[in-house]
Amino acid sequence: MPKYVQLLATKYIRGKKYSPGDFAPVGSQTAEEWIAAGDAVEARNITPKTLPSEQIAAIRKRKVDIDRSSIKDLVARINAPASIDPNLKVAVGMIVFNGDHILQGVLESVYPWAYQICIAEGPVKFHAERLGVETSTDKTVEIIRSFPDPDKKISLVQGTWPEKVDMSNAWLANVKDDADYVWMFDCDEMYLRSDVDKILSLLGPDGYDSVSFRFRSFYGGFDRHMTGWEEAQETHRIQRFYPGATWATHRPPTINSSKDGKPWRAHKHLPHWEIDAATGIRIFHYSFVFPSQVEMKYLYYDNLTKGHVVQDGFRRLYLPWMRADEKGKFRIEKEFQGVHHLVRGDNGQCVCHTIKYGGKHPQWIEDNRAALEARIREELTWYE
Repeated sequence: MPKYVQLLATKYIRGKKYSPGDFAPVGSQTAEEWIAAGDAVEARNITPKTLPSEQIAAIRKRKVDIDRSSIKDLVARINAPASIDPNLKVAVGMIVFNGDHILQGVLESVYPWAYQICIAEGPVKFHAERLGVETSTDKTVEIIRSFPDPDKKISLVQGTWPEKVDMSNAWLANVKDDADYVWMFDCDEMYLRSDVDKILSLLGPDGYDSVSFRFRSFYGGFDRHMTGWEEAQETHRIQRFYPGATWATHRPPTINSSKDGKPWRAHKHLPHWEIDAATGIRIFHYSFVFPSQVEMKYLYYDNLTKGHVVQDGFRRLYLPWMRADEKGKFRIEKEFQGVHHLVRGDNGQCVCHTIKYGGKHPQWIEDNRAALEARIREELTWYE
């Protein structure tokens, strides 16, 4: 039996940073957390003292997260022509409040393949009390209600909610009993259509029970995205569905299935590092793009996690970064150790610099990019 497990991806646990190549003894709490997240492999016949320094160096370079030979079956399967089970029924679930920024595009992108689109709309307690509202004040509800739905896929439940997990359980209650999976979407997330087909081909009776992804989180527009801690996080999105299932937590999204009462990661799980290493598939995340969206993020998380949000970061970090030239952006990121709204840790936690993105966005973003960029510029004038 191996004495150690070896880490495959950067992890932050209880305030400590762990890097690829690190070891933890089998049976330890740290090892169990690595294994539960799908981020560790058995280290047979070696210990931290006997592992060659050259191997440690190679691991830490992280050109890929893992030895590709260990995922060769996944690579072969996902690179084969997509074969989607014709009987597969995947329900899309979403919570939204004042999220009209790319909501039309999200709905257009999922409608062709979704079995259902279940939406919970409205403010959580914080937003309801701060803004004095009971529903979205932008075009969110209008977009949902006017969206063409010839196949009657869309269900909408509205209200005010204690927290986001309550919203999640509200839409989950509308999932039909014969659905095979739920795929959680945020209203600011999209995927390349070709990637969706690949992912769907991995689901079914003999497929994965759950799938997680990495983010490609765009910042201040569509040309730059966040690296470091932001893209190292595991983001749970797909879960096999059982009638009566409920959400246990919203962060991370975790379902306790009524079938056996175990959280989804106790089953056959495809982790974020594996699908990224095999395919490069990531979530296109537009949560830090629009000024109004980022302002509410700062306010909400400052209320939720007191002391863990950059003080007055929207005006001290985000707005100056948006208005700066390239040299100015560099100086701001150097001063703040990146651009994330959460407070940086001494161990590198929440350090997220930006890099330029030269690839394609999902088609709806490409088609509407000029209008979206005009909205960003307009919103910036609100804070002059």
